[in-house]
Amino acid sequence: MKKFFIFPALILILFLSCQSGGSRAFSIVENSLQFRSGEILIGINVSDQDNLTVSASASEEISGEAKFFLQPEGNALPFAELRDDEGRTFYSSGSYRIYSSGDLLSFYRADRFLFSSRFSISGKRIIEEKKTGEGENLYGMGQSSKNIIKGNDRYSLYHYPQYGDQTYMFIPQIYSSDGDSFYYNSHAYDAFQFGAPSSGEFQAASGSKKLQFIYRCTGSPLDAVSEFYRFSDSGNLLPRWAYGFIQSKYGYRNQQEVIDLVDEFEKRQIHLSAVVLDLYWFEHMGDLDWDRESWPDPAALDSYLEERGIKTITISEPYVTSDSPNYNIMADAGLLGSNSEGAPVRWKDWWCFASEDGSIMNPFGDKSVEVWGSQYVRMREQGIDGFWTDLGEPENVPRTVRMKGLQEHEFHNYYNRAWSEMIYRSMKESYPDERLFILSRSGYTGSAGYGVSNWSGDVPATFQGLADQIPLGLNAALSGFSFWGSDVGGFTGQPSPELLVRWYQFGLFSPVFRAHGTSPREPWSLGDKPEKIISGLIDWRYRLLPYIYSTAWETAAEGVPMMRPLFLEYPGDGETWNIKDQYFFGDSLLVAPVTDAASGQAKRRYYLPEGKWINLFDLREKTGGWYEEAFALDEMPVFAREGGVIAMEGNALFLYPPSKGYSTTVLFSDDGWSENYASGEYEKLEITLEEGSLAISGAVRSREIRLLIPENRILKEKAVYLERGKINRFDF
Repeated sequence: MKKFFIFPALILILFLSCQSGGSRAFSIVENSLQFRSGEILIGINVSDQDNLTVSASASEEISGEAKFFLQPEGNALPFAELRDDEGRTFYSSGSYRIYSSGDLLSFYRADRFLFSSRFSISGKRIIEEKKTGEGENLYGMGQSSKNIIKGNDRYSLYHYPQYGDQTYMFIPQIYSSDGDSFYYNSHAYDAFQFGAPSSGEFQAASGSKKLQFIYRCTGSPLDAVSEFYRFSDSGNLLPRWAYGFIQSKYGYRNQQEVIDLVDEFEKRQIHLSAVVLDLYWFEHMGDLDWDRESWPDPAALDSYLEERGIKTITISEPYVTSDSPNYNIMADAGLLGSNSEGAPVRWKDWWCFASEDGSIMNPFGDKSVEVWGSQYVRMREQGIDGFWTDLGEPENVPRTVRMKGLQEHEFHNYYNRAWSEMIYRSMKESYPDERLFILSRSGYTGSAGYGVSNWSGDVPATFQGLADQIPLGLNAALSGFSFWGSDVGGFTGQPSPELLVRWYQFGLFSPVFRAHGTSPREPWSLGDKPEKIISGLIDWRYRLLPYIYSTAWETAAEGVPMMRPLFLEYPGDGETWNIKDQYFFGDSLLVAPVTDAASGQAKRRYYLPEGKWINLFDLREKTGGWYEEAFALDEMPVFAREGGVIAMEGNALFLYPPSKGYSTTVLFSDDGWSENYASGEYEKLEITLEEGSLAISGAVRSREIRLLIPENRILKEKAVYLERGKINRFDF
């Protein structure tokens, strides 16, 4: 499935073929353009898939991380040495032209400047200075920043969690506002330094003395993101239940407490799709099995939950304490982090609790699927439906630890992805037709393709903490993590009733909607008034679930994230490139969460691009522009755009017809749990909406549907009959 290959060969061949002399010179070796600048050897390849790969090296050593690198797609095209109309020499391959001026390399597509790169050595690091274009903004770098524009900031690629802040997950994927896309095959501690906003400048540096990036130029920002999802295999589709409401807490301590929790949801008539069990479901860290004293009958618990359509998700960590029954199993299989002599490395950390010490399990080992992965299969057989993989940055691992020949800094950033892949492979051997759900605190490029949903980490229960979630989610989405969420209510601290409601509002329009924290985050936990609002929000989640699920499918099919910066939908609107506190949720809904306390900022300022918009809740219409309004606690600015079609529960379509022209939409549905959608077992309605009329094709079953059309702040309803296998046309 994945495209991660050992990829040191190009750099080694390049190094060996260019060792003579120290002058700057180009040469064409087979289908590679090679350039020497001092001790740095540079290789450039263009593929028939229009990818441009640049590799720079000042070292013969092959790093351990190289086995995880993404390989450029396609076959290499030949280079030719040519002269332009001004007599300047350039090298041409495919649609690209490469010029040099001293040690500066400039890349063009025909006559259009794309970017320039200059490589140098500074101390023990290789440095690349890159410039895309004047006035261009830069975006990306994973869930690592509370801004979406990269500018005057620095990133060192080594994942880490910050309690009461966030998890820092670095993905070296960078976009420019002009459609450039750079992916760096990076090493731990590689650093990226960005110039001022709108300068189009950044610097990459590596202590490995190797840098490699894969460049793609696309027609639009949305195409660039979609292409990255496809290239990195980041598309997937979670089971439908994962897009409902998930309740969690640190933590539910026993079987009866979970039963009482679900009974309370039933009594209060609040929807619930899954319950998450934190650290208290096992006895020792790393057991991966029930503590039978607190959970005496897991089978009965599973039956109780399944009868109500509720799934179970349990936490697991990468660590195992020395008194866990699993410790010797993992040690005997060679699946513990070891020292240079092969002996397991043990240490004491907070996760040991009362145990003496423990070690970290090794997902890279030859027997990881057979031994460690099989325990997840057993968990699934016991009725556990989803797996929460926590602490997988991994957190606080001694530098002496080795895994399959890799030093800690070599496996660190890739650890959580390998863990997810190991679970995925294990589950697919036993449950090949079943979709997987992994809730993970970390990951790397391509993790999402293994059925992974990420969340932002142990964030604070403050209004600033809430506000920060929007750019964190957007940065994750741009970097291949579409199925993202946050701890609704904040993890650390105690939210006020107002904050809890506002966070639930944001959760309603997040890809994954899960409440979690160190204290209760249930809808009723802070009183009757918040509960009434929150239960209504959860009800809206299920009303919108057909739209949300169809939006999730777009990630699998088209590589389009569920949360989208406004510029992905309106790239021609200059305002959208600078907005970090609003987003599109799918292609029809613009969301501007309220992230200030009423006592501090009474009004919410937000922007609507050109056109007509309608508030999803109160049906007030607006036109494009900036607005500043106060929103009561039970209100929030969420707008459907003109031409929007929103699938809703009960075979309903909310329509906001365009005043001129037409819009097109695709709505997806399937069985919600199997992989059969990949082989065509689904319904995909193709919808064309005009003022006063609607055309629908692609129905695989005939049925009545309801059309919901807002008019003068009233939602008119019209029932029509949809016939399978036909183009259905309706007037309203």
